[in-house]
Amino acid sequence: MKISYLVDVPEAIPIIAGWLFSEWGQYREGNSLEKIRGRLELNLNKETLPIIIVATINKTSVGTASLRQSDGIENRPTLSQHVPWLASVYVPTEHRKQRIASKLVNYIADIAQAQGHKKLYLRTEDKVTFYQKLGWTTIETLNTESGITTVMYKNLGVDESIST
Repeated sequence: MKISYLVDVPEAIPIIAGWLFSEWGQYREGNSLEKIRGRLELNLNKETLPIIIVATINKTSVGTASLRQSDGIENRPTLSQHVPWLASVYVPTEHRKQRIASKLVNYIADIAQAQGHKKLYLRTEDKVTFYQKLGWTTIETLNTESGITTVMYKNLGVDESIST
C-alpha cells in the first residue's frame, strides 16, 4: 500500500468525491457530488490546510483522510481553540480489515506533528473504539446534526516550546 498526497494523484478525485458524498454528503444542505469534487480540486495542498491523502494498492484508490483547520463543530465555545482536525477518514467496505484506516490516521498525525502541532482532534459518530485503540482520548460527547458525536484528541508528542 502507498499513501500519497491527493495533489500527486489528482486522478483519484472522482472516486474520493463519490466516497465522501455517499458517506457524509447528506449532512450538508445543498451539497452535491459536483460541489465535493470542486472542493477537492481547490484543495490540492501538501503544506497548507486542508491536506488530503489517498491510499492506493496497485494504483487503485483504497482509502482517504484529510487534515483540516476545522470539522464543522469547532464553532462551539469548548472547541473553538482546537486545531487541526483529522477528517474524512474513509475506506470502502471491500478494503476494510487491512489496517488501511489506521495507516491513514497515523499518516495524518505525522503530518500534523511535522507542522508543529502538539494535538490533533477529530469527531466521530460511530468509531470511538477504533480511535481509542489508536491512542485517542474523548474530550466530550455532543448532539449534532449527524447524531451523537464524540470529540476526541491525540497527543502528538511535540515539544511545547516549538508547537503552534
